[in-house]
Amino acid sequence: MKDNKSLTNIYGPKSSSDSSFGARARFLQSWYRKSVLLQDNFGPGPDRESKTNYGNILVSGEITGSNFLNDDIFEYAKYRLRFLKSGETIKDYRLFNNMLSSQPMCFNLFFPLKRLFEHDHGKAGQILRNCFPELKIENILAVEIEYLPYPPKEYLDDLTAFDAMVIYKNSSEEMNILAIETKYVEKLGENPSSRLSPQINLVNEGIIFNELGRGEALKGFGQLGRNFLLAEKFRIYNRLDKAFAVVISPKDNDSSDKEIKDFHSLMNPEFTDRLFYTSLESMTESIRNDARGSLRKWIDDFNVRYLGFDKCELIYNEYKKI
Repeated sequence: MKDNKSLTNIYGPKSSSDSSFGARARFLQSWYRKSVLLQDNFGPGPDRESKTNYGNILVSGEITGSNFLNDDIFEYAKYRLRFLKSGETIKDYRLFNNMLSSQPMCFNLFFPLKRLFEHDHGKAGQILRNCFPELKIENILAVEIEYLPYPPKEYLDDLTAFDAMVIYKNSSEEMNILAIETKYVEKLGENPSSRLSPQINLVNEGIIFNELGRGEALKGFGQLGRNFLLAEKFRIYNRLDKAFAVVISPKDNDSSDKEIKDFHSLMNPEFTDRLFYTSLESMTESIRNDARGSLRKWIDDFNVRYLGFDKCELIYNEYKKI
């Protein structure tokens, strides 16, 4: 077994800010860089100007595309950066080099589904229907990633965006939106918007929130509430039938499920099904059950990359003693 210094040189230092799950995930990404990508060097993080090099930070990912599972996803990421709309907040260093970030994870998870939708509506509908059975998806109409609705002033006027978004028809012929928030190790942000008026008006004019929720809107919702309200505003503006929102994260990042349950206390009971949680593990398992050929390879690669903790468990047990 390698000594402590060798392990740190190979996999990078620990971060004192990591949760127990965050530490495991950081090591998995560091192991993946070294053992799967075969890259010895690692860079500063989480930002380009940071002073500490971490094992989960790639070097020159904007050239190698190593933060993505295949070249198609990498090309789409470059396309999005090249044609950013005003107000979009996709940061190049994070997207191309930070292996721990949920943003490239979202690209890795949803771009292959977006590409499948563009070539085979039926298969894409089947996969997403099985991922989210409660929605009774029949036909997919659109799949978008890192989507900022335009014009922002017609929505929440604070540049809140969807990590991913699906427009679909269900078995009752309703046309609905599913707003998707992906988290890997992060918690949902608690920072309220500086533009509260659109949110307050939306809450007060609707019937989704109870008195407790109306009072909370005056203080400003955090990320979870803003994402849900953006979906509801998108529904109204685009004359859809219903708005749903889901948070997807690994089951061991259990903060998301708890925050959703807390948020349900602000809603009238008949609307709590509009906001729900799905574990990353259950979603990838569902996709794998339907996947064949290149789709099977993609989802297997995704599982190794983000959930393959068993692949490096022995060495992590030594590393965490440092």
